[in-house]
Amino acid sequence: MLINSKVGHLYSRYKSGDSIVIFLSGYGDFPSYENFLPLISRLDSNFGYLTIDYPNSGESSTRNQVGLGLSDLVESFMTIVNFYNVKDYIICAHSMGGVIASRLVNHLSGKNRKGLL
Repeated sequence: MLINSKVGHLYSRYKSGDSIVIFLSGYGDFPSYENFLPLISRLDSNFGYLTIDYPNSGESSTRNQVGLGLSDLVESFMTIVNFYNVKDYIICAHSMGGVIASRLVNHLSGKNRKGLL
């Protein structure tokens, strides 16, 4: 689903569950869902997932990012997390996704974090 955010329309995939694994990939052209599919396919049925494609990559729309920075990207990812009303979560991050995860947890403090990978 494309969700409008500060950095443009970001594509996300979501499946509900008791706890949601938020998968944050590094920058690249491939959709985050495809990057993490080997892990997603092994999740127990009580786990859901959320993947978010970066601007201008995966299935997200193309938009000029001049003047936008990391804080804008984190704010945009929070828009998506809030859209899906994620309460209990685990973050699985790689590369640039780890940088974003370290900032997201400050905004997710009111939610129930089960782990940070």
